[in-house]
Amino acid sequence: LGVLLKPGHLAAEPREAIAYARLTDGAWQIWSVSPEGHGPRQLTRSPVDKRSPAWSPDGKRLAYRTTRGELFILDLATGQERRWLSGYENIDDPRWPLGKACLLFTRYKHQARCHADIWIAGPNGEEPKRLTTSACSEYQSSLSPDGNWLAYVSADETSNVSSQHQIWKL
Repeated sequence: LGVLLKPGHLAAEPREAIAYARLTDGAWQIWSVSPEGHGPRQLTRSPVDKRSPAWSPDGKRLAYRTTRGELFILDLATGQERRWLSGYENIDDPRWPLGKACLLFTRYKHQARCHADIWIAGPNGEEPKRLTTSACSEYQSSLSPDGNWLAYVSADETSNVSSQHQIWKL
């Protein structure tokens, strides 16, 4: 279940490059490097923090989130960044399922950082759909290779005891 581990600041790309967030001139920016650590390359430049990079299955684009909860797509050929799903905020943890023309992401309820649901939308932001709706926080989603089921972490943070984190399958 390694695919369910929190991505932190690393994301592997199909062509054996690694994308990561690095503190650069006072803001977190997206970088790439070979698995051997050669050729680090800065991919984004702005005063806004950028985290959680995720490669598209074809390796031509990167999705990432800002600390403002916005989701952006970076076209690696042109260097152009575009906001994805304008009007949707509090987005985190973008993931491109292999071979699928969609993007999974976690969306936190407005001003309730302790409650989140898993969402899915087309590669251009069309037809966003919430996949989970429980009272718990659901995040770190992973679509099965055949696209038939979704695994994710569910955390009940409403009890007086410490959070109970469990892996669920939808």
